[in-house]
Amino acid sequence: MKYAPAIDDAALESERRRGLLSAILFGAALVVVAAAATPYVRQALFPLPGYMLAFGTTMIVTNVILGSLLLSRGKAEDDGSTILLGTVYLFVGLIFLPMTAAFPGALSAGPLIGTTFSAIWIWTIWHAGFGIGIVAYSSRYSAIFKMRPLAAFASVSTVVCVVAVAATSGVDFLPRIFGDPMRGMFSGPGEFVGWALLAIDAWAFVAAASRARESSERLWLAVAMVAACFDVWLTFKSGARFSVGWYLGKIGSLATTMVVLVALVNNLSTLYRSSRSANEALANLAKLDGLTGARNRRGFDESLAAECRRAARHSQKLALLMVDVDHFKLYNDRYGHQQGDECLRAIASALAANARRPGDTVSRYGGEEFAVLLPHTDLGGALLVANRILSSLAELAMPHADAASGFVSLSVGVACGDGKDSAALVGEADRFLYEAKRAGRCCVRHADVWLLSESLAREEEELPA
Repeated sequence: MKYAPAIDDAALESERRRGLLSAILFGAALVVVAAAATPYVRQALFPLPGYMLAFGTTMIVTNVILGSLLLSRGKAEDDGSTILLGTVYLFVGLIFLPMTAAFPGALSAGPLIGTTFSAIWIWTIWHAGFGIGIVAYSSRYSAIFKMRPLAAFASVSTVVCVVAVAATSGVDFLPRIFGDPMRGMFSGPGEFVGWALLAIDAWAFVAAASRARESSERLWLAVAMVAACFDVWLTFKSGARFSVGWYLGKIGSLATTMVVLVALVNNLSTLYRSSRSANEALANLAKLDGLTGARNRRGFDESLAAECRRAARHSQKLALLMVDVDHFKLYNDRYGHQQGDECLRAIASALAANARRPGDTVSRYGGEEFAVLLPHTDLGGALLVANRILSSLAELAMPHADAASGFVSLSVGVACGDGKDSAALVGEADRFLYEAKRAGRCCVRHADVWLLSESLAREEEELPA
């Protein structure tokens, strides 16, 4: 019996195409919005109370979660590239701690740490570091980054602390290149910073896009870099806080994280579904006989237990046929084990062809012995199936020189019960199987011999004229 793979190639290709189309549309939408908003980016809007605190908190939480997931995945897969990407996003999450504290009005009326320009410097270092990190991740040498997650966290924390100290306590020693944050912070020398950041993010986009076909994370990372360019462009062109461009830029900041986080979660969901399907397939294979495709002894025991419970619960009859190949050892000795295997496969097919209702099961009980379980079947119906099995095998006419008939034949024991005692049902079917053997083989034996003629009559009535 064959099973389809958990996710076939056609489904994967279809999913890749949908993902690529979604990524292109999302990236194009960002470009269109940026182009349409550019003439209005300098228009001043009212400061929203608590906005920067909510935005900063969201960026901290989402980036730390994404970074942690990537670090864990990289460690599990021993993939330096994924560990590096997780480190980059962890850097973004942690750097928002000092940036939020330095932003006027986020945690207090003025900057909690540093001066008015501290948040601008941290914002600049964030974008520069993020873009350079994505370029490094997209390089062919990123796999050599084998830092452990704990070491990566410690390293990023150290870098963020240095940046925070430099941008707050050491802000007076930094070049005075930014203008008034409320009017034009990227005016004068600060304009070079805006263009430089835009160039870094554009470089990172090209680097990410060059490897976008390798995985959905890389594809959406390219979209994330479009969002980063969207953020820098609108913030740079607006030049002032609480303007149209400044507020729209924050949407781009969120998108740099959310698109990759959603892609990662979607991949994890796909992986879970694939693993579940694979586990189900393996569980089914564990219940099958590798030679005949019928259920094995384990599968039979599970089916018998389930059908006995169902029969007892609904007061229904349950029939069992124990089937044995006559003189099979002699058959193997004369024709060889390969031909013996073919014989067993043919018999299993004949049994399955006659036990064809959805609930009927055919199992290889052991060696050359099979069991046919027939739910909702009384003794008369079981005898009808048993005699059809004998007729089917007679039609196959498989030669057996050491058998009295000259052909392969079967002995069948039939039992019927109410499902309350599975062991008694198996024992009774087995006992009648050996009665069939003692009676000369190639026959059916059961509890009520008078039903045999009745079952034969029923079979003759159903046969075409």
